[in-house]
Amino acid sequence: MSAKVKSTYLMVAGFIICLLGIYSAMPNGNSSSVKNPNCTEETSGVVREVSSYNSISAGRMYRVTLEYEAGGEPLTLETTSRYSVDQDQNVTVHYNPENPSEIYVDELEDSKANRLVKNVIMIAIGAFVVYLGVQARIASEAGAGE
Repeated sequence: MSAKVKSTYLMVAGFIICLLGIYSAMPNGNSSSVKNPNCTEETSGVVREVSSYNSISAGRMYRVTLEYEAGGEPLTLETTSRYSVDQDQNVTVHYNPENPSEIYVDELEDSKANRLVKNVIMIAIGAFVVYLGVQARIASEAGAGE
């Protein structure tokens, strides 16, 4: 494979990595980390059970069973997360008053700062790979011109 082809692959890969970093930074790009605006009520809950499993698309995931009270009614709900919590840990549950099984839990969500750092790192890696591709292309053209 020629140096020009390799440099093209590097540049394309770098652009794709940059685009993925930009896409995941958009508000709806990573829907699992977007807090549900319908969840306007807040209550305390307790983590009753935590188990982990491997997902082909997301890697290690956690199945979390929560107990909380919504509108005076005790509820138990199982949810999944990329983040682990401890059994019997107290958590803040935000729920939809019209549908109390529609929730999000801050402790199971990725923080904005974490998402920002991950996206900036992904974009920087992509830009570096594009730079390597451009440098390889320049080097191959300089070598072919001699």
